[in-house]
Amino acid sequence: MTEFERAVLTVLARAGEPLGWYQIERRLSTIALAERPNLLDVLAELGRRGLVEEVAAAVAPSVRYGLTPAGRTAIGIIP
Repeated sequence: MTEFERAVLTVLARAGEPLGWYQIERRLSTIALAERPNLLDVLAELGRRGLVEEVAAAVAPSVRYGLTPAGRTAIGIIP
């Protein structure tokens, strides 16, 4: 797992609720990271690996991202 992927998962864990990509990006902007790959690509990859899930939202943004139990385990949080 990359430093950036771990940071994304940590942001979602600390939020306690699903977030839109822009909300995630804003929170990541306060974290010192060596690399900043495309967030949407990283979210898609984390989704393919079962670490995050897309959650439909009633208002914009229409897609939010939430941490799965596997995502919590990946960063050391017991589900």
